[in-house]
Amino acid sequence: MFIKYNITMSMPAKESFTINLQYSIDRLTDDHTININDELTQFKNEKFFKDSLFIAGELSKMLEDEFDVIFPYEEIYLIALNITDKKFYEASTGNIVIDGEITRLVEDILLSIKNTYRLDFENDLDIFTMLVKHMIPLKIRVINGEELTNPLLEDIQNQYPFAMTIAKGINPIIEKYFLKRISVDELSYIAVAIQLAIEKGMKRDRRKKNVLIVCFSGNISSRLFEYRFQEMFKDSIGTSKICNYTDLINYDFTNIDYVFATVPIDIDLPIPVYQVTDQILSQQVSEEIQTMLDLSSSPLSNKFSPNLFFTHVRGKSKEELLKMMCDKSKLEKHVRDNFYELVLKRESMLQTTYGNLVALPHPYETASKETFVCVALLDEAILWGKEKVRAVFLVAISDNKNEEFEGFYDEFFGFVLDKDNITSLLDNQSFENLLRLIK
Repeated sequence: MFIKYNITMSMPAKESFTINLQYSIDRLTDDHTININDELTQFKNEKFFKDSLFIAGELSKMLEDEFDVIFPYEEIYLIALNITDKKFYEASTGNIVIDGEITRLVEDILLSIKNTYRLDFENDLDIFTMLVKHMIPLKIRVINGEELTNPLLEDIQNQYPFAMTIAKGINPIIEKYFLKRISVDELSYIAVAIQLAIEKGMKRDRRKKNVLIVCFSGNISSRLFEYRFQEMFKDSIGTSKICNYTDLINYDFTNIDYVFATVPIDIDLPIPVYQVTDQILSQQVSEEIQTMLDLSSSPLSNKFSPNLFFTHVRGKSKEELLKMMCDKSKLEKHVRDNFYELVLKRESMLQTTYGNLVALPHPYETASKETFVCVALLDEAILWGKEKVRAVFLVAISDNKNEEFEGFYDEFFGFVLDKDNITSLLDNQSFENLLRLIK
């Protein structure tokens, strides 16, 4: 049928289309009728829609024989809308017609994700297309008072908790356009598209490392070491620069991942330092360096601080605890003056508990010069909405456009949603134990 009329569908599109057909058959079997309002009739005189209507009519005849039902015009019209609005085929011009309102909605969604989580998908055509293709039939379901269930909801919530958090967070944006809050089943489909974009970004961010080599200035052996270093690790190094010890004090480390030094470094640097005592670069030393360049340190290792790690906290409500954590964060980090208010705004819009006695509050939008996590561990659970919580991780995301976050989110959610990790941390509430668990 679809081959005859040159309709092409991806596998998810086929599944979604089949589900919508099943809804139609169920309605007819139960003698339930639908009404097509004026908004849905806007395409009825367009050639591309007349083609869809004809195909829908032919398809309905096949279904009538198969399921012993009669398709009224309204149901045939709805099938035609699904064919057209999900973009299962292209008009004769070869151009896909996209609803301007849907385009603005998806643009607003991607902007919100960027502002809140510093994940920039605005130029990712794949996620834009996936969201558009989902929003068009979603709009139809909203108008008709229908909801799409997702049999994989529980699996998606368990496997992609961060993507589900993002999807739930954009519900108010969708509500603004459709004038209705969207069910968690509908949002789970959006979460899958977001997860795909995150994983795509993680693959992109597995880039080569930029290194700084610190040697004696002008020393011939230093130049030889630099040359050998670059040659041995050329597949893992993006750029390598060389400087002497005195240059380190005012050095800009913005785009540097590691320092490799052939001279002792007795000052604190903002990035990892590897002391190279063997300038010949023996096999053992080379393997150690290669491991560091390949694996890198955990994206979590420098996001926690003992000054923002509070243990055995007692007798505080959710609001009191958040106020304390935000105030302490303001003393230790460069955060906006309204940091606490932004955290409360997000709390008013989105559940930030994840079961397992864990809450992950965060600001409504980026409000910090650097990414950090403030931790509060309680001896007795407090109510956080409808759930009990003992481990609170207040997450602040940097507004630095050059910082990479996909790897951070992946490891962070993997850590805090691991029941054994949280049990260990609550039993042994020490910063050393936290560092051990995240490595």
